[in-house]
Amino acid sequence: MKVREYLNLYQIRKRYIDRLRAVMVESEQIDAERIELLRGSLILPGHAPDGMPHTPNDSDRMAEVMAEIDLILRDRRERRAGIVENLKQMQDFLAEIMKRIGRMENEDYKGILIYRYILNRTWYDISQKVGYSDGYIQRELHHKALKQFEESNTDLFKVLKKTEGN
Repeated sequence: MKVREYLNLYQIRKRYIDRLRAVMVESEQIDAERIELLRGSLILPGHAPDGMPHTPNDSDRMAEVMAEIDLILRDRRERRAGIVENLKQMQDFLAEIMKRIGRMENEDYKGILIYRYILNRTWYDISQKVGYSDGYIQRELHHKALKQFEESNTDLFKVLKKTEGN
């Protein structure tokens, strides 16, 4: 795995988490609609004004609906737990990348890598932050920053090269 590929993993994982969050919001809306429909199915003609079931069949139906709502809520909790676990892994990965960038000596190089790979900034935005032209950053400094990152993290790239060979 090359340095760029390693650093790009953060944005790839971030997009994955964003998709998971979007799916979660959508599925929670569907869950809410399903629960509302299930609750509505309990309000049938022939109920007493108190809204409570008054026949054995109504009690059975209420138990079925409550069990189904319970399943929906349990599934939602499990989905959330999965997203929370993915977010934790993402935080750990970000902390690892930041630690590895922190090993570098040149502050400009650190900034270039953080702005580009962590914050996903354009070359123009980066040039405004570090005070060099965007062309110079892209042609010269970025390559030097990648090289220094690799040299500062030889342990990582040795392991990555070994795993690629297997």
